[in-house]
Amino acid sequence: MDEDTAMENSELSQLFKQMQDDGIEPTELLAQMAVQAYKEHIRTDKLDLIDAAVAMAAESVKRTPVSSDTLPTHLSIYGVMLASRYERTGNMADLEAAIQTAQQAINSAPDNHPDRAAWLNNLGNKLRSRYERTGDMVDLEKSGDSYSCAWKCENSIPFYRVQAAAQCVDVLGLLGKLNHAAELTGNAINLLPTISNRSLQRSN
Repeated sequence: MDEDTAMENSELSQLFKQMQDDGIEPTELLAQMAVQAYKEHIRTDKLDLIDAAVAMAAESVKRTPVSSDTLPTHLSIYGVMLASRYERTGNMADLEAAIQTAQQAINSAPDNHPDRAAWLNNLGNKLRSRYERTGDMVDLEKSGDSYSCAWKCENSIPFYRVQAAAQCVDVLGLLGKLNHAAELTGNAINLLPTISNRSLQRSN
């Protein structure tokens, strides 16, 4: 580590400590800033913005204690940023890191966490992306398993469960498991009214 880098890290540590003393959680701020940079990247397609989003998300994960309830969320955000940069650049290292980070987010959260279905969806999407890049059927099967697990998360928001079911049906079709796909489609359709009811309640 050179002298300039050491000085920057020291100054950053002092800034974080001051924020904590002022009642501001720096890891939350970094995660929010990463999301804002990501949204701006989506709007403008500027590579430096997604680079900034990845860097801030990575720092938020690095500075979040392993025992913190917010770690799975920060890991998930970091994984989304990495996957977005992969889509922009095609760099496989980003996709590999995104898959690993998405799995870590799931592993670090309790099984009944309400966001578990969303995180499993994210993992499934990344595995599907790697399948589309490499043609490895193992990744396609793993993505289907991830979507299936997301569908089974009864504590999660119904929208994410139905979304996972739709993705899983698509994968099952590619795998030739048509009977399973048909059964899952019917079950997902039965859950749709709960999404509509919740949407109506929010609009009221």
